[in-house]
Amino acid sequence: MDNKVKLETWRKKRLQERLDKLNAVFEGIGLTANEKKTLEWLAGHDQETVENIVSAVNKVKEADRNGLWSDIRG
Repeated sequence: MDNKVKLETWRKKRLQERLDKLNAVFEGIGLTANEKKTLEWLAGHDQETVENIVSAVNKVKEADRNGLWSDIRG
């Protein structure tokens, strides 16, 4: 396998890993086709960006579980 093929295989694997992380954080939430496309687009960004999005969503979910999100929304 030449280096270009190895690099492309590595990129596809990393992209799928990032998409899996994003999909996991939205598990159980009915996303539209356009929202899923947006997650695919986000997965194309660097790992740190994806981790920050996942972290932010998890914080909102935790706030909701603790009843804080409804307090913020009024």
